Amino acid sequence: MLHSQIQNLILKNKTDKGNVQQHLILISGDGNANDNRTSFPDIVSIALDYGWTVDIWSWKASLSYKFLDIQRKNPSKIQINYLDPYRSSITFTQKQKQKQKYSILPFLPFLICLIIFIYYFYIL
Repeated sequence: MLHSQIQNLILKNKTDKGNVQQHLILISGDGNANDNRTSFPDIVSIALDYGWTVDIWSWKASLSYKFLDIQRKNPSKIQINYLDPYRSSITFTQKQKQKQKYSILPFLPFLICLIIFIYYFYIL
C-alpha cells in the first residue's frame, strides 16, 4: 500500500512546471518483487522517468542490487547513500541489567526484632 501511495504522488507531481525539481528520498534497500505489485525499485524507475532525482539511504548489506543497476543506467539522477557510517548516531543498544547483589542489611532490623521476640517469648 505504501508503494502505491508513493507511486500516486510521483504521478501527480510531474516536473513539467518549469524549473521545479522534484526529489524522492527513499530510506530502504528493499528490492523485493512484492508479488508483482509496485515495488521500491519500480517507484524509483518511475520517478526517474518523470524527471525526478532520487536519493536512496540504506544499510550497505541490505541494499538490493536492483538499485545499483538503476543507478548505473542513471548515474546523474540517483545517489545511493549508506547509513553504516552513522550507525552509532541513529541506533542504540540496551544496557544489560546488572545482577542485583542481595544484602542482608535491609532485613537486619527485622532479624533483630525476630531474635528479640524469640528470646523473650520462648526462652524466658
